[in-house]
Amino acid sequence: MPPELLADRSLQFPSVFFARGERDEWLTQSRFDADVAALTARGAPPRSLVYDGAHEWNAAVATAAGEFLGDASTRITIGRSHVEP
Repeated sequence: MPPELLADRSLQFPSVFFARGERDEWLTQSRFDADVAALTARGAPPRSLVYDGAHEWNAAVATAAGEFLGDASTRITIGRSHVEP
């Protein structure tokens, strides 16, 4: 997460899918954990995934992202509330 976005208290975060590979050297586990905690503290607990891989998009990420998007597409957001079908 860009720190300037987390620092901007005027921003409201939508649903977030956040993933990292177990061997990711850029997005380390501690950085990932800190970002998950920061998003959660801002009221947007992400759907997170740690997958077998590095800093890459692979089949596990594609499947989890598809499920996340499928779940998100079943909600109708109206103002601050949402309706589940």
